[in-house]
Amino acid sequence: MAADAVAAALNVTVTEPAAAGFVTVYPCDAAQPTASNLNFDLGTTIPNAVITKLAADGTVCIFTSQALHVVVDVNGAFPPTTSYKPINPARVIETRPAHTTFDGLQQGGGPVSAGGVTVLQITGRAGVPADATAVVLNVTITEPTTAGYATVYPCGTTPPTASNLNYTPGLTIANLAIAKIGTAGTVCIFTQASTHLVADIDGYFPATTTYAPISPVRVLDTRVGFTTIDGLGAGSGARPTGSVTSVHIAGRSGVPADARTAVLNVTVTNGTAGGYITVYPCGIDPPLASNLNFVSGQTIANSVITQIGATGDVCLFNSQPADLIVDIAGDFP
Repeated sequence: MAADAVAAALNVTVTEPAAAGFVTVYPCDAAQPTASNLNFDLGTTIPNAVITKLAADGTVCIFTSQALHVVVDVNGAFPPTTSYKPINPARVIETRPAHTTFDGLQQGGGPVSAGGVTVLQITGRAGVPADATAVVLNVTITEPTTAGYATVYPCGTTPPTASNLNYTPGLTIANLAIAKIGTAGTVCIFTQASTHLVADIDGYFPATTTYAPISPVRVLDTRVGFTTIDGLGAGSGARPTGSVTSVHIAGRSGVPADARTAVLNVTVTNGTAGGYITVYPCGIDPPLASNLNFVSGQTIANSVITQIGATGDVCLFNSQPADLIVDIAGDFP
């Protein structure tokens, strides 16, 4: 990573926590924000993608509310010439009573209803200008009443066949979402079950950005009976132990043939044993890194920013048998 980088794309994993708690990642020369990046239970191993502003000396700080082990993988960096505008995280929705947002808006409204859509105002808050095209959010689901999923998408469009978070009753789980901004500067969050909702802004892309956000589209779903945006990569069945699955990205769903980097949401489900998933550009050996960690029977998702291989593909290595789902949220040229 260059010494003058202004932001970093990380994958942060916590493992063996002594009790339930949370982790916050932020630039070391800023105050610790009222925000979080990961939420965990006793003894769990859970990752989340983090795009964080760097301090002037190139550092980030990681606050942990409980004793635990931390693993950090670097996926990329934003140079000083980047169009991305990182900020110290700011909470912009908090539905739980007695909890607050940074500006007092959209707080304490109570759990959102099952099948409901929450409109989240983005522009005009936390320094996000009116012409911003995409926002980097950390979205957290907490206290859901039943199992379900949440989808983040630009307001003014139809909810896509895609998801950002998957949850079970009572679970608290977070995931990064790089969302295209929709009508009147808003993004929408669909929640399948009644739940509390929390979201923090980590940064935004202005009108001049080279990042091309899209309403999420599904490009891989190995579950039998499920489909993708174009029928490719659908219904092949659970991937076996130690396999590598190639997913073609370039030239699909509006992604240019010469795109270099993809923003994905990767979900693992129906795993038969505990394991991990590693996402990387096809054409190289799987790196010593991971993007998702899962236990038997768990459905869990994580955002991934990955370089695209020379043939326009990204590869997914799975250490244990599981079904894989991939949604594209945007690309960099």
